[in-house]
Parts: sequence; structure tokens; C-alpha cells
Amino acid sequence: MSKLKRLATKEDNIVVIESPITSTELSEREKDYPLLFPSDFAKKYHDLLFQPVKFHFKGQPFLIQFNRCTNLF
Repeated sequence: MSKLKRLATKEDNIVVIESPITSTELSEREKDYPLLFPSDFAKKYHDLLFQPVKFHFKGQPFLIQFNRCTNLF
């Protein structure tokens, strides 16, 4: 007889994700977004765009980055 499996829920702490953006940076972005032109906003926060994300899976830390830019222009 096969074992029954279930899907993970929010209460299961299998993966812990560390956000690369602090709460103060997030509040600055929310404040600047309606005030700045899109190009000015992109220039101000371009260095934060391609940061890797750190997460812990089964107690081991991993670094992952899906997006990258090879040509800025």
C-alpha cells in the first residue's frame, strides 16, 4: 500500500526566506514611487533589482538569483 502525501501549508516551516530588502527601504520605495518619474525611480533603485535571495531549506542556507541583466541598454 502506498503512503499518502499532503501539500505543505503556511504553518509548515519547511523553507524560511530572508528578504534582501529591509522594511525602511521598502517604506522609502513606497514613498518615492508616486513622487518620482518612472525613469528617475528606476535609476535610484536599480542596484537593488538583481540582488540574490537567501533562503533556508531543511536547515541549510541557499542563495538563488533568477533574474540577471546582461545588457543595460
